[in-house]
Amino acid sequence: MQNRVQSERNQQLERAIAEIREKFLLGLDTRVAVLDELLIQVEEADDFRGPMSRISDEAHRISGVAKTLGLSELGQMAGRIENDVHEALGLDHPTPASIASFIHSVDSMLDHMDRLTS
Repeated sequence: MQNRVQSERNQQLERAIAEIREKFLLGLDTRVAVLDELLIQVEEADDFRGPMSRISDEAHRISGVAKTLGLSELGQMAGRIENDVHEALGLDHPTPASIASFIHSVDSMLDHMDRLTS
């Protein structure tokens, strides 16, 4: 009897997580659009610190939720971006190479997010 109750609870939990995962995946298109716009600002603005910081905030949210929902690769990519931003913004003068590396990391994550939604 107790095993059956536990099994039913596990199934309910799995269904709830699947629903949350589906909602998260449906919302990725919006996140991609926001991150695309911020990335353009990083590439074109003289002061890229604000857009980079906002990308870091978004990457932090994506990282935590993605890992919880079993999207470990996306979570790891977002975590790396968050770390890259903290390192770059901690420098007095981020190098063009560090900014280019950051842009490449964000582009890679955006491509991954696009694949998840298609």
